[in-house]
Amino acid sequence: MDLSFTSLDPDGAVSLKNMEKIVNTERELLQAVFPNLPDFFHDHVWLCQRAILASQNQTVRMINKRLLSQIPGNAQIYKSINTVCDPKERGS
Repeated sequence: MDLSFTSLDPDGAVSLKNMEKIVNTERELLQAVFPNLPDFFHDHVWLCQRAILASQNQTVRMINKRLLSQIPGNAQIYKSINTVCDPKERGS
């Protein structure tokens, strides 16, 4: 199954080709989009050619958790912050 896409017009509109695959379960969906994930997760080009869109963050978290569980190795947690401290409030 080729899930490639190409831009077909000068306006940048994208046409998805060969999207006729219908799946009945979440497992079939994950296998269709990310076949052999443990063998290819290190290939950034392969990963960038795949996506699953979901309408709810809860669904996204569940899908991510299932996909990440297929990747070999130890889990690593990275913390980030999405606010900037006022320089006057921050300690030296």
